[in-house]
Amino acid sequence: MLFDIGPLEMLTLFVIAVVVLGPDRLPKAVSEAATVLRKVRSFSDSARSEIRTELGPEVFDLPLPDLDPQTPAQRALTTADPGTDPLATTPTRPSATSPPV
Repeated sequence: MLFDIGPLEMLTLFVIAVVVLGPDRLPKAVSEAATVLRKVRSFSDSARSEIRTELGPEVFDLPLPDLDPQTPAQRALTTADPGTDPLATTPTRPSATSPPV
């Protein structure tokens, strides 16, 4: 849903808004909030289009997921040997030289 807010949370926010603002000022506050959100969305859309215009289409063909710092870590964890714990410093398999416990 909107901002990952469920129906119960929306109802709770509405009740709190009615209590805090009162039924007289609530419609004006909602209208002002909608206006601010519209302006922010318009600003972000224009900034995004301006950046795309300035940088050109060749920048958007770059493999940006490779620049994400989590990508190498995810690759290391998914390609790890199944017999080892990727977070452990030593293998979890008993080696031939370790004494039986």
